[in-house]
Amino acid sequence: MSVIVDLIRRSVSLSRNRQLQSMFAGDDISGWWEMHRKNIIENWYFYRGLHSGFLKRFPGEDDQTYYTRIKDATIENHIKPIINLMVSHLYKDDKVKRYVLRDGKPDEELNKILFENVWAHNHLSLDDNKALNTFVTGYTILQRKFIDIRTDKPFPLGATNSDKLKYGIIKKEPLDSSIAIPVPEIDENGIMDPTRVGAVIYVADHDNYVGSDMIMSLLKRQFTKKTVVEYVDSNVWLKWVRNQNEENWTQITVNPGTQFVNRNQYGDIYVPFSFYRNTGDPFYVEGDSEVDDMKGLNMELNELGNADKEVIQYHSNPVLMGLNGAKLPSDFIRTKNACVEIEKKDSKFEYLVWEGKLEESRERQESIRRALTLVTGISLISRGFLKEIGQIRSGPPLKALFSSDRSVMSRKFKCFHDCEVQDMKADVLFYQYNSGVNLNYDKKVTFNIKFEDDFLGIDALLDAEIKTLQTQSNTKSIAEIMREEHPDWSEKDINSAIDEMSKMMKKMQPKQMTSSPDKKGMEQE
Repeated sequence: MSVIVDLIRRSVSLSRNRQLQSMFAGDDISGWWEMHRKNIIENWYFYRGLHSGFLKRFPGEDDQTYYTRIKDATIENHIKPIINLMVSHLYKDDKVKRYVLRDGKPDEELNKILFENVWAHNHLSLDDNKALNTFVTGYTILQRKFIDIRTDKPFPLGATNSDKLKYGIIKKEPLDSSIAIPVPEIDENGIMDPTRVGAVIYVADHDNYVGSDMIMSLLKRQFTKKTVVEYVDSNVWLKWVRNQNEENWTQITVNPGTQFVNRNQYGDIYVPFSFYRNTGDPFYVEGDSEVDDMKGLNMELNELGNADKEVIQYHSNPVLMGLNGAKLPSDFIRTKNACVEIEKKDSKFEYLVWEGKLEESRERQESIRRALTLVTGISLISRGFLKEIGQIRSGPPLKALFSSDRSVMSRKFKCFHDCEVQDMKADVLFYQYNSGVNLNYDKKVTFNIKFEDDFLGIDALLDAEIKTLQTQSNTKSIAEIMREEHPDWSEKDINSAIDEMSKMMKKMQPKQMTSSPDKKGMEQE
């Protein structure tokens, strides 16, 4: 455990999320871990719109009043739609193209293996999950497993290579960022590389509770709780378990019955795991959460909106004020036609009225919405606030309104592109190791991914018009345009598509009208 403690301690100073080092005192690893876990869970609460529990308590407000107020709180959640918009820009349905080239040409064998054994079983739902988790928590750790498709479980010891080749697929799943973290690599000389992941540390609590004390009693099952610690780097794979109320840790054997007991059989942390991170400080292995910068702004927006609501509700049922000694009888009931007798001449009753002015609050709320745009780089217009569009109708000015969105997403594309390339490389090495098939992976093989960075319909229209002009002017052939659009296609695929297009164009051409023989004869006469 001393190695793990040292790794965690040394990684703390690298993370911007942990600059509050006063909270990290000496060897208080459990306190540091709880702070990390609390931050991740809090970010998910803010993403899901569960903001009411974070509203500030008013001075002198008792528990009952506070709980009633937050229970009825109005929340304006900008965090979820902003992050969902980023995810939708990043991974569009059928728009992300992954492909492998060898000597600059599509490698049909590797592309087929990756499609049939990896992509067909993962990417449709996994992309959104990993991107969403990365934006909310700052990073995502993907763990891959070699699964028997017949049982949806890992192959047992002694499984034949032919079965693995026929039924083996790679399943990937994102690990919970609150219980699994990447730490920087430390070489044999004790020198840290803060830009490269050296190990994964997993700390989680597991119990046997089934959700009901009565069922636990019927099953005659006593409650047990265990803490599991797992540490993986490029050389070792270690695991410990400790029961509740125990001080000692018990080591669990990893890869029992094999030559890789308590070792990482792949020899590289980047083979069983892939790492995605949100853009941020390049000098630590975790990325930045999109949620952190929005929390304070969104909470102020919520508090202003709730304060306005309280004022409006209060003055919808105004207080009746007695002036110059005017008092209501103790048994008085306020009704539409209620009448009260006033003894003194100058005594009277007045309602505490309100002029209904909340302009300053509205202006502040609008400025906060704009500040969220500046902080995240996602423009108001892309989030449905169409007031900014004004009278703009033409293409270039419309595109200019989305310049901030383009700037933000271009960084996302670059960062996720590098992660995707590393992920595809790991898929090939992982499959090669587990299936026993030599995939001839060498320096001639390159892994590629193409993101569809057009999230404006006007872009697609302009591109189509440009390509039409290029083909009509013979400055670019249809084949060249298709190679740009489909870099993962072979020449055979491109030629086949062009033939199909030619056939369709011939069918769509209008038939030429021919004159009948009788009509021709009449014309000659």
